[in-house]
Amino acid sequence: MERHSMGFAGSALQFREAAKALISTDDAVLLIKERHTGGTPFWTLPGGGVQRRELCEELDCHVYVGDAVDTVWYAHRSDTACVSMYTVYECQIDSHPTPNITEGVCEYRLVAPETLPVGTLPQIQLVCSRWRVGSSPVLRRG
Repeated sequence: MERHSMGFAGSALQFREAAKALISTDDAVLLIKERHTGGTPFWTLPGGGVQRRELCEELDCHVYVGDAVDTVWYAHRSDTACVSMYTVYECQIDSHPTPNITEGVCEYRLVAPETLPVGTLPQIQLVCSRWRVGSSPVLRRG
């Protein structure tokens, strides 16, 4: 994970480069459920820092990283001085994932982009709306 500081209105704003994984089947994308610092649940794509190991740790499975397919920005609620730029990569996994509670992942779901769960981050809703159903089946059946 890359961090950069920038002056912004008299304060130091932290800019973070990070990555998200778009793992999909013919008709659904894989979302994970995490919690904000205050405990409120939210749904997002797996990922975090730019290291591939973070995906493996969150889902407890091997991840194959493909091409970058989107970019979204996220202003953090828990750290108002931090903004992340997430590059979204098309990815494959070679087995069914297992949510890793120690990495903050409560559960996962494969969901159709038009029926995202309540609490899906707006940036992730945007990525899912841009993804075409059936355009790239990348979840390997194990």
